[in-house]
Amino acid sequence: LDERLVVGEDLKCRRLVTLDLTGLPEGEARYFLEFIYGVVFALDATAEKVTDNIYLLAPPGVSVHNNTVPADAAVAAAGRSRGRDVQEESFWPVN
Repeated sequence: LDERLVVGEDLKCRRLVTLDLTGLPEGEARYFLEFIYGVVFALDATAEKVTDNIYLLAPPGVSVHNNTVPADAAVAAAGRSRGRDVQEESFWPVN
């Protein structure tokens, strides 16, 4: 529970979060992720799957996209423009 609360606090403080669930058993990872998706929804944040069991979480107003996708397409696909200022962050694909 402590780790889930830390993730929520980081998003509330507008920090990007890399969530790595690879060390958790499948059931615990699913429960953790369900909780985090609730936090993401409540905060109007975003969650992007990077690879199996690794997610990138971004606070509201921060658009996260793969650097191979044009920024305008990533913002439109995320539906985050809504008239707010959007800060963009890029990440490199994991091989």
